[in-house]
Amino acid sequence: MTPWWKGNPHVGDWGDFWDKQMEDPEFRRLFEIRHAQTCAAQAVYEARKKAALTQAALAKGAGTSQSAIARLEGNRDSRVPTVDLLARIAHACGARLKVEFDFSPPKKEKHA
Repeated sequence: MTPWWKGNPHVGDWGDFWDKQMEDPEFRRLFEIRHAQTCAAQAVYEARKKAALTQAALAKGAGTSQSAIARLEGNRDSRVPTVDLLARIAHACGARLKVEFDFSPPKKEKHA
């Protein structure tokens, strides 16, 4: 998977900066956590929309609060959602939770 900053015209010279930052294991670890949070937020939003549920209806079905769903979807919560919560959300949307690990090596691309 190509990193989001590769080929992005809005990044400009920041691409080199990101490449350098991603060489730091601690930076990469923290980045991967935040990226997973962002992916979870997007997945919850898309599942809710596909199920034609409001945040309140999803919250009721998942046994949580509407504000918790809003924080999760808005990616405004520093906590990582638990697998239990994600499974309850999936069930409330009529879906199954699927977790994957990506073993493909990061692509090395040269800058022109």
